[in-house]
Amino acid sequence: MRFGEHLAAASCGVILALASSQATAGNEVVAVLSSELQPYRQALQGMQEELGAPVLVIGDAALPASARVVVTFGSKAAMQSFAKEIAIVVCMAPGLRPEDIPHDGPTFGIHMSPPADVVCARFKELQPRLVRLGVLWTSASLGEYLDAARPALLRLGIELVAERLPDAEALPARLRSWSKRVDAVWLPPDPPLVNERSFAIVKEFAEANAVPFFAPTEGLVAKGAVAAVAGSFRDIGRTAGRAARHILAGESAAVERFPATGQVTLNLTAAARIGLEISPEALRRVDRVLR
Repeated sequence: MRFGEHLAAASCGVILALASSQATAGNEVVAVLSSELQPYRQALQGMQEELGAPVLVIGDAALPASARVVVTFGSKAAMQSFAKEIAIVVCMAPGLRPEDIPHDGPTFGIHMSPPADVVCARFKELQPRLVRLGVLWTSASLGEYLDAARPALLRLGIELVAERLPDAEALPARLRSWSKRVDAVWLPPDPPLVNERSFAIVKEFAEANAVPFFAPTEGLVAKGAVAAVAGSFRDIGRTAGRAARHILAGESAAVERFPATGQVTLNLTAAARIGLEISPEALRRVDRVLR
């Protein structure tokens, strides 16, 4: 898998016409995938497990008349046009906000990661002395995501040094200003910022300053980041399935926007390179260990 595909293929592929021999009763819930990449198929499987039945998957075909909720997987799928009476649940499109979607009807976004305080609490387990966590991003929606977590993070003893960049070109200068100011660096899921060049720049900064680099996906941990906390693709699909159920029941206010838990991936070699020792207790709580 190439580097960009580790971000859940947020910007890849074109809409493909897909078919399913079965569908939920009445086809009230319909799925649209940006491509047939495995992450989208895994998320679709999670949604079907949550709903307890197969879901009709469409490409360029018209929606069935019975459709009330469309769940999109990936940015390309999210940018399709649908009738305003249809509710849209947007999954696996980091960086897109509901208001960015060209849809006049109800729109709900599902985050790639659990709430920021849940993610950071897992970082704190790996690095108990974490106090000042540097976070960089470019997409506006991530500012809202981080702001919502600040009160809970303060209770955890974590202060966010969070700065939105105008673009990826501003990354090196901002990192230089952070020397000796942060205990770790976290890049949340943000396709405009997270690419091969920026990954290498942050990794070099973190190693030079002997601080952990927390990445948005386990694929980037395999490339040398210390750890990542992310919702699995199947869990993201399950969250979408629960959202669809609430919408069908007329309970839009109850729609969940985040996977409830996150899977922790740890690179022990990368941790050792910066002198971060992982306690046996913290290691037991890690879902996947890379050596």
